[in-house]
Amino acid sequence: MADQEEPTALAAGFERVVLLPALLDASAPSPAVQQSECDPDLVAICQICMDVVPLQLSVTGVCGPACLAEICAPCLVRHLTASVYSFYPGVLPKVRCPVCLTLLNLNQWEKFVTPPPALTEEPAVTEEPAASEALATTQEPAVTEEVAATEEPAVTEEVAATQEPAVTEEVAVTEEVAATQEPATTEEPATNEEPVASEEPVPEANAESDAVPEGEATPEPAPTSTRAPEPKDDNLHVLQKYVMLCQQSCGFQSPCCHNGEYTMLPRRALGPYDEDKDMLVLPTEQVQALPELRGQCLEFCYHREEASELHAFIMETFKTNAEDVLWKVLPKIVDEERRAALLLRHLFENPDTQTRCCSMRVCFKCKATDHHAGNCHDFLEDESVVECRGCGVTLVMVDGCDSLRCLCGHSFSWSSEVTRQQAQRKQLAPALDAEYDQWANWHRELRASFGKVADLANTQRELRLARFVRAHRSLLRRVILSRIYRQRKDKEASNRSKEGRDKEVKKAVESPEGLDLERQAQATAVP
Repeated sequence: MADQEEPTALAAGFERVVLLPALLDASAPSPAVQQSECDPDLVAICQICMDVVPLQLSVTGVCGPACLAEICAPCLVRHLTASVYSFYPGVLPKVRCPVCLTLLNLNQWEKFVTPPPALTEEPAVTEEPAASEALATTQEPAVTEEVAATEEPAVTEEVAATQEPAVTEEVAVTEEVAATQEPATTEEPATNEEPVASEEPVPEANAESDAVPEGEATPEPAPTSTRAPEPKDDNLHVLQKYVMLCQQSCGFQSPCCHNGEYTMLPRRALGPYDEDKDMLVLPTEQVQALPELRGQCLEFCYHREEASELHAFIMETFKTNAEDVLWKVLPKIVDEERRAALLLRHLFENPDTQTRCCSMRVCFKCKATDHHAGNCHDFLEDESVVECRGCGVTLVMVDGCDSLRCLCGHSFSWSSEVTRQQAQRKQLAPALDAEYDQWANWHRELRASFGKVADLANTQRELRLARFVRAHRSLLRRVILSRIYRQRKDKEASNRSKEGRDKEVKKAVESPEGLDLERQAQATAVP
């Protein structure tokens, strides 16, 4: 028995734990407020369209309690639609507050584009009109006695079941309705419910329905949609486009099953906790870091922490278990954009992965399956191909300016990126971007120092002049000022002489005889 219990028992210093017992961003900590139940006479001014709208349509606190936005719901929906549809496939969509420009999580704006929930009947009703409305919502708009007679028992029993709460709550309404019902038609309540759908009181409607003479057409009841809320525009396509863009940014055609819509992005967890899937065996020191992991994940979900910082924390803290921890954390993130951002950060640093469908080894960057004795940059020899450092997308240079701006917002110089990738390909520069930036700054300063050493005579002269200027600033100022004044005086004299010559030329052109007489007079006046 002892030998059989050894495989199930945990070694000393290890624990079986659940990383994240609940979803990280299932609900917003400070959701946006829409004054839907306020006084209908109150109004507000939308900051986008500048129209005066009822306060019931005004939305505040879009990005948090300190948000300055006060906009109408239609303008917010148009802003969300334009934001999502402005992104191209392969780029993660980002939605911002229309006033504060703060990045938003999915749970902060999802409710404005999802259709309203279906109306549900409340079992407890305290007012008679509300009771008739609850009964009316369970019927079809127009039901005649002939159609009611042909209804199936299952349908009539279901309608009758919906009437039971109202019957037990409203005694007066029950007596009035029961007085109009016949014992032989107890299984067909649709004929008795027909007057209830009208706008008149229940007893009068029943009396009118009984007074219809034979041979005449049965009057159709008033449509029940008069009490239902007005239909709203369905903007669910915005959410579907958002999810599709996130999936496309992590997708490619799988080399195993050749699925063109394959994506590496895992689905979100259906529930907050699954004991079979979420359990993981970790050392005790890593278990103690789980609260900090949850805190950093929450900061990341609400755009207060970069994906690189969270990924570095997971890799440094959980070491050999980092891969398993990461794939346990991803389904707990509800926002597809945040989930895809963390996954892409991991795949760009560790591109040698395997497909989720057939577990086939594949490189996420170059999509090759058999070359990974080397590096992905070995396959980007052409100078017209560059990998964006912001999103990792491969770009091709056709023509245009050397300065580029990727769709993800990252700006760079094409020639500088080509130089960087060539140096990294030859292993002459660090492979990580952050280390490369530090190395490039150091290399730039080193080349400047080498330039000074190469022209040592001029460098020493510049240093002597710098020391002289610092030591004799006042004396140097007097010397320079006197020289500047002389230069200005000489310049003014040259300008005056030039103006004099111009006048003489103009005068000679206008009256050449007078100019000759003047010159003769000047010549005779000279001794």
